[in-house]
Amino acid sequence: MITKKLITAAQDFTANWVDLGAEIDTAGKTGILLWPEIDINDSLNCRIRAKFKFASDSALEFDSPIRSTEAAVVKYQPHYYELDVDGTDQNIPLHWVLYGLVPVVQFQIQAGTVGASAGNVKSAWYTTKEG
Repeated sequence: MITKKLITAAQDFTANWVDLGAEIDTAGKTGILLWPEIDINDSLNCRIRAKFKFASDSALEFDSPIRSTEAAVVKYQPHYYELDVDGTDQNIPLHWVLYGLVPVVQFQIQAGTVGASAGNVKSAWYTTKEG
């Protein structure tokens, strides 16, 4: 496993999805774990997602999927994590399965409500796992 720093300066949550750090080469990796240090401030419903890409020079980004299973139906939706405890700074590692099939990952952040004093990701690292 390899852990690397993702950002060198704090990044504010915004009302729209914005990139958190640079693209990450994940070719051959089976999983990625994000270690974000979150300063909530006045923001509510802070969200983090991973966009999947098949090439770093491609403008195409794909939502990482989450599925729910019902009788005879498997439903897929875009997957993101939402920090459910507003008003409290949080350090929660977040995980995505890559199956060795996702060559590039781009993390993004967004807040449902930014607030007068925007929350931010103070620091962030990621760990990848080989197959």
